[in-house]
Amino acid sequence: MTDKDMFERLGKTLYFLTKEADINVYDRWKEIGLTEKFADFIVTTKNQIEAEKEKSSVLDEIHKKTLSEAFSKIHGSNWKDAFTCEVPEKDFKLYDDACVYHTGAMLQKVSVCDGMVQCYCDGYYHAMDG
Repeated sequence: MTDKDMFERLGKTLYFLTKEADINVYDRWKEIGLTEKFADFIVTTKNQIEAEKEKSSVLDEIHKKTLSEAFSKIHGSNWKDAFTCEVPEKDFKLYDDACVYHTGAMLQKVSVCDGMVQCYCDGYYHAMDG
């Protein structure tokens, strides 16, 4: 582990320990012997973590919405039961991810013809049962 890696880990650890820190955080860090340069590094790391977390949260919401929209196109009246569907082959992964997200069961390819995939999904009840 390089010094830089060690300081980054220490910075992240200190950030989580002082997550609720107020404006006087520099003074408290100086009291325990940290230099202002290192305190700046910790603050920068904290800001990066918060920005990544916020970006990740937005992307998660977009991803969930995309999966929900895809799933609503393929499931029957009771998505908890097993169902069959037909999806474009190029979008199979999206629909498979949607099934796993909503039911816990993978979308299984039954046959492929002219760019369309006939599929089967065990549904929620079977996925959670076994």
